[in-house]
Amino acid sequence: MTDQGTYEIIGIDDALCPGSVISGQVTYHVDWIPRPSAKLSSSTIAHYHPDNRSHILPPICEGASDHVDLDLTGRPPFQIIYNIARDSEAGGTKLIDQPTFNSIQPRTRFQLQTSTIGRMYYEVKRMGDSAYPLKQPGTGIIPRSQRLVFEQEVMRRPSVWFKSRNRMTYCQNDTFTPLDPSSSDGIIIFEGTPPFTLTLSIKDIAASEVVTEVIKVHKHIWRLSIPSYRFESIGSYLVTIESVVDSSHCEQSAFNSMLNTIWVDVAETAAIIPFDKRSDICAGDTVQFQLEGLPPWTVGYVT
Repeated sequence: MTDQGTYEIIGIDDALCPGSVISGQVTYHVDWIPRPSAKLSSSTIAHYHPDNRSHILPPICEGASDHVDLDLTGRPPFQIIYNIARDSEAGGTKLIDQPTFNSIQPRTRFQLQTSTIGRMYYEVKRMGDSAYPLKQPGTGIIPRSQRLVFEQEVMRRPSVWFKSRNRMTYCQNDTFTPLDPSSSDGIIIFEGTPPFTLTLSIKDIAASEVVTEVIKVHKHIWRLSIPSYRFESIGSYLVTIESVVDSSHCEQSAFNSMLNTIWVDVAETAAIIPFDKRSDICAGDTVQFQLEGLPPWTVGYVT
């Protein structure tokens, strides 16, 4: 029997004799139990691509947690075998896993893989339920044209670090702008897709004050230049890269403390102050001065 519908028994014979059909029991109806199926729930944000019958999920940052909800039809418990593939360097796609999961609920959460950057593809290949269990290999295979397929781009997170760990030196009341354009000190290297949104903190150790600056950087190399910041006190300052976000809205997930900090030493401004306040000095007198700043000093004078 290959079709569902209403059937009527019109007669019966055995090997020897004709028989009779019991009155009132000559018709019966046959219904097929539908095979189980899966689809994305209405709460899942996805764009359907008719060319390859794939649902395109919003891109996600590397390592971020993400999932889709599946609506399952059939008779629980359900068993699903699906393919996970990603773009291959040689072209096409490469199968990386074929896991199985079970569910007793008509709606189940499907965890996505985001640990590897690139385009990830998911295809529900086989599905069973209590009426159509997956007992034998090859059972429950869904025709390719009817399979649930969805994909997602996993984007690389940006990274940032100081090119050099050399301590920088400024004078009191200097603004935080480059002093030597030929030096590698204070240069920050970026990886990712610009523009970058960089968040820096500048901590005045002596005053225990922290100032946070947010800078938009449009290139992969940038030299520290914050004209709005002035070193008002002498001592050490700690400059720390707090975060970076690129144009894909992905943020660096972890920092190496050896690469995201740099020290700045601020020295007292050089000055020369006479001890004596006399306006007239006799020939042969010795005049003493007090020098402020860090030695050695270079003193220029005219006679």
